[in-house]
Amino acid sequence: MGDKLHSKNTLIEAYEFWEDNHSMKWADSTKKSYRKTVESVEEYMISNELEPIIENIDYGFIKQWENYLYEIFSEKSIKQKIATMASLFNFLNKLGTVNSNEFAIITINNNDNQASHSRELDIQELYEVFKAAQQLEAEGTPILLPTLVAMFTGFRSVTLTKLKVSTVNFNKSQLEFKLKENKSIKTTKQKNNKRPNNKVKELIVPIPPKLLALIEENTQDLEKNDSLLYGLRGKPLANKQMNYITKTLCTKLGWLNEYEGEEDEESELAFTPHGFRYTLSTLLYEMGVSEQAIRHVLGHSHFELGNLRLYIKTYNKQVKEIKVAQMLLEMLLFTAYEIESQFNLKIDLKTIFDSIDTHYTNALYNIEYLQYFKSLILNSAIQNLSETLQVEQLNPMQTNAVQPQSIYGNPMQMPYQFTGHPTNHMSYPNYVPVYGQIPYQQPSVQFTNPVTNMHPINFLQK
Repeated sequence: MGDKLHSKNTLIEAYEFWEDNHSMKWADSTKKSYRKTVESVEEYMISNELEPIIENIDYGFIKQWENYLYEIFSEKSIKQKIATMASLFNFLNKLGTVNSNEFAIITINNNDNQASHSRELDIQELYEVFKAAQQLEAEGTPILLPTLVAMFTGFRSVTLTKLKVSTVNFNKSQLEFKLKENKSIKTTKQKNNKRPNNKVKELIVPIPPKLLALIEENTQDLEKNDSLLYGLRGKPLANKQMNYITKTLCTKLGWLNEYEGEEDEESELAFTPHGFRYTLSTLLYEMGVSEQAIRHVLGHSHFELGNLRLYIKTYNKQVKEIKVAQMLLEMLLFTAYEIESQFNLKIDLKTIFDSIDTHYTNALYNIEYLQYFKSLILNSAIQNLSETLQVEQLNPMQTNAVQPQSIYGNPMQMPYQFTGHPTNHMSYPNYVPVYGQIPYQQPSVQFTNPVTNMHPINFLQK
């Protein structure tokens, strides 16, 4: 590339040049976020049969990309992505590589000023919603199944109401159904978008294993043509029932305060059913799932008839990406809930999610990695408990007290990295292999507490 950029350079080459020549050193998290955004724009260009080079970025493409963002992401996420690209092209403009910066003139309209107004939840907030749904179900409020289906599929409320028992393919662990063309009133942005906004006619969305087991349990006495999901009063899910479900969850969490005879007072934490859609797309994006796969699970398709062959070739890959990401997210939420409910141990979900893209990549290469990921979650809980035990049980004057950090290090830091293609031979020196090729390092120190004495692999197996 040399010391100069040209219009024929790819966007990622432009980003790397920007990073190398930036006057201030960026934090690793900043570089990771910027690179992911630029790579996603390249991916979007390729999916639309555009070579991902600088000169192919014009105002028409930028508006098309902006419209696409509004289909999937929340306003907050859109602002972040546009700001990244505006900063990159401001740098290119100063270099003279481009003559203008159309990204900088995009005005972010509040696309959420509709009935679907909501926000995305971060991983900790999603866990609180997950936990509230479990607790309400245990208290007799039938809320768990529709909540989890919305959480792991991102379906719109209208789609959730159309799901039948026959929609579930139990053998393949997926939902299979057809989507009719959306005839709802379009926003100004959609009207200005001359490209057709096609919806896939047939949609296949995988279901993670614990959710599939819950569906099977709830449909044992139902017929194939019966509704799959039901509202709070036991009637088939319809109309605004998902609004009542999310309102019940928000009330349980203290995110929505109810006053008799008055309007409900919403806090900034309140969310609506569409919040599950924003949340899933954002979390999948942070995991490293391709935007093509995210579009697939949300029911969007930008493939024209001429791209049908490309669509067919990538279809199975997209389903696999979503399935692995769902399983990883499900294992994180369920394991954290099991540990907290059974042993009152807290998990630092945000710290775990900081490295979720690495865990996702490894699980995509080797599905058995999910069990190893489970042991890492337990290690995180064990470390939190060990720190408490040392404060409570060890003599503070004892200079030789073992520090938990020296036992486990970072509980979510993997002792190895995948090298090459997953089918290649891998060796892990000094580690005991379990679950096929997944290693686990046996702790060198055992605690006397029976909970911490358990080997993580033997704990919460199912």
